[in-house]
Amino acid sequence: MAQVSVTVNMDSRMKEQIDQFCALSGNTQEQTFDEMMHMWERIVFVPWTEYTQKENAIREGQLAFRHIRRMAEAGELPEMTLDEINAEIAAARAERHAREARQ
Repeated sequence: MAQVSVTVNMDSRMKEQIDQFCALSGNTQEQTFDEMMHMWERIVFVPWTEYTQKENAIREGQLAFRHIRRMAEAGELPEMTLDEINAEIAAARAERHAREARQ
């Protein structure tokens, strides 16, 4: 299992409750935090890998957009008409709606 250091800022009331829980349960703060993260994942169902994949896809899309924008600003791409731009936007929206419908 990976070891990670985490710093948590909380108010004194919450800290006191955690200390009391640790004293009653016999757990360390690290064990309590670990159990809390597992419980939170079960309750909320945080799909960490899906989140990472979406973040990577967004990042790749942003990089592609910046690249295309630089090319357009340098005059390396042909000018698009407003109708062509609107058609591209409509196609992107249709693709997004279809993808969301499958999920």
